[in-house]
Amino acid sequence: MRVDIGARSYDEVIQAGVRPGDRVTFDSAFQVLPHQRVMGKAFDDRLGCYLLIMLLREWHDAALPAEVWLVASSSEEVGLRGGQTAARAVAPDIAIVLDTACWAKNFDYGAANHRQIGKGPMLVLADKSLIAPPKLTAWVESVASDSGLPLQLDMFSNGGTDGGAVHLTGTGTPTVVIGPATRHGHCAASIADCRDIIHTQQLLSALITRLTRETVVHLTDFR
Repeated sequence: MRVDIGARSYDEVIQAGVRPGDRVTFDSAFQVLPHQRVMGKAFDDRLGCYLLIMLLREWHDAALPAEVWLVASSSEEVGLRGGQTAARAVAPDIAIVLDTACWAKNFDYGAANHRQIGKGPMLVLADKSLIAPPKLTAWVESVASDSGLPLQLDMFSNGGTDGGAVHLTGTGTPTVVIGPATRHGHCAASIADCRDIIHTQQLLSALITRLTRETVVHLTDFR
C-alpha cells in the first residue's frame, strides 16, 4: 500500500512529522446498523475487551464460587505473547479465552459456515494451536443448553488464539475458547450482531457462577 500525503520531497515528509516505522490506520467510527448489528474498527479483539468490561460491571460486588481473573492481553496476533505471560503470572486451574473469528466467505449461510453472526457464540473445538479438552467443551455445551443460549461449534482451519499458549503453561491448563462471530474482524469496518455479544456475556456469567470447587476438580481430572 502507498499513502500519498501530498509531499513533494523527503524533507517535506520529515517536516510533516512522518517517520519510518510510523503506524497508519483507517479513520473509522462506530455505527449502529439495522437488525441489531453494529460496525466498528477491528472487532478482533475489541469485542473481547468490551465483554471483560461488562463482566467487571456485572460481577463487581458479586460473591463468586471461584477466584476469577480477567485479563486483557496484547500481541496475540504476533505470537500469543500477552496470553502467555498472563497465564504464567496467574497460573489458572482453568482458562476461558475470549476471541472472535469470521468465515472466509462472509455471506455463505450454509451449514459449513459455523461463524454466522446472529447465530450465537462460537465454541472452538480445535484450531492449529489447541484441541480443547472434550470434558471442558461438553461442560460449556451443557451450561449453554441449560441456560437456553445458542451455540455454534467451530473449528479454526487456520490460525489460533491465546489458548494455544495458555494451555501449555505450568503442567498444562485446561483451556477453552469462546466468543462472538464477526464479519471482516481485522478491518476498519467489522460487523457484529448485538445478540451474539449479549449471549456471549450471558454464557460467560453462567459458566463462572457454576464454577464450584467440585466442578473445577472434575474438569481438571484427566486420570
